[in-house]
Amino acid sequence: LDGLPQVFSHFDSQRRNLFIRQNMAQQDELVLVDWAQCGLGSLGSELNWLVGMSGGLLEWLPAEMSKLDAVAFDSYLQGLREAGWSGERDIVRLGYVAWLAVFMGCIFPGFTAIWCSPENRLNALHTFGLSEEELFWKILPILNYSLDCADEARQLMTKLGLL
Repeated sequence: LDGLPQVFSHFDSQRRNLFIRQNMAQQDELVLVDWAQCGLGSLGSELNWLVGMSGGLLEWLPAEMSKLDAVAFDSYLQGLREAGWSGERDIVRLGYVAWLAVFMGCIFPGFTAIWCSPENRLNALHTFGLSEEELFWKILPILNYSLDCADEARQLMTKLGLL
């Protein structure tokens, strides 16, 4: 990830930090709040937070992550092109799927273990409206999706000559 093009990133661009408002010209614009985690990250990594955490916070069905991925990735790539970026699609895709594989596959299970523990039953009910066991089964498909992303990242690294 460090070897990919680096861009300024929000690192928490999940739905709860995104708002659409009208600007002075009465056009819709996207506004991001909560910049506490911002810094440099690989091109495409921002999608991990948008797609991955949408599933992780159950704002999108974890079992249908690939549908959100398809729309979000194409839109992200279109935005890059409109901003003047002319690099390879595979570099962007690698940044996204590698980040998602690392975060949702390696780090997020720790959050899941905490959220789904019996001592956090009231928190799971309050935050997600589910018991800790129901929450676990609802979130579990994210692990399969993150493994698919890891496989895709490995294929892209081979294709790009990075392995």
